[in-house]
Amino acid sequence: MRLAATVTRIFGLLALLGTAGGCASGEARTLLVAWQLVDGRSCVDTAIEKVTIDLEGNSSMTGACNAQPAENQISVGGIKAGARLRARALSPTEAILYRGDLIVPDPVPPAIQMTLYYTGGE
Repeated sequence: MRLAATVTRIFGLLALLGTAGGCASGEARTLLVAWQLVDGRSCVDTAIEKVTIDLEGNSSMTGACNAQPAENQISVGGIKAGARLRARALSPTEAILYRGDLIVPDPVPPAIQMTLYYTGGE
């Protein structure tokens, strides 16, 4: 009996800590989306000029592809838990070189990492 009460308290505390670190599921917030190429290459190596991140059924944000991978991030507003984000890495001629997508977890974190996968220019 005592063990069950302790386990219940621990799970309750974990649930509270989980919601304290993010946003409640019904609230929209701004999410910093950091992205990387699956093969570890840089924009200079791949001729990627920009990355566009689409928020399903809403808007899209575009950012320049940086020579330093650590600087590849885009701030996307209006994000709710469960939203699907889709990213496209584009060449100067608008060919899609890499793609990625993810579902935003609940609670919505302040930042998230997205991996983009090579498409072969399709």
